[in-house]
Amino acid sequence: MGRTMRTSLASLLLALLVTAFVTGVVTTLIAPATASGTVVKAVAIKNFAFSPRTITVKVGTRVKWTNRDTAIHRLASATSIKTSAKLTAMFRSGSLSKGQSFSFTFKKKGTFFYLCIPHRSMASMHGKVVVI
Repeated sequence: MGRTMRTSLASLLLALLVTAFVTGVVTTLIAPATASGTVVKAVAIKNFAFSPRTITVKVGTRVKWTNRDTAIHRLASATSIKTSAKLTAMFRSGSLSKGQSFSFTFKKKGTFFYLCIPHRSMASMHGKVVVI
């Protein structure tokens, strides 16, 4: 391969990389909402309560729960928002210490419930995600 051809290929590769980078940045700045879950909605765990308790999101949104309490919390999907709810297999976090987070991307429409496993007897430790 001649020197001119290698230089042309290198220039083309550099142009493609720059274009990909610029396009990615512009796409992120213009439209951060994508079906791949780049939109993040936050739920705080504070004072033994979820805030907001009910959140409405679009399909593909990632919900991120962050523990703001000194107590350890563990989230799990549930059958309802009631304190008598049973756990389901949709999602489950590990133990979250203060400042730690757990995220889950909702990929289908529906109403989904969750609770804090150690504090399930408290109504404020139950929440709901409505996916539209």
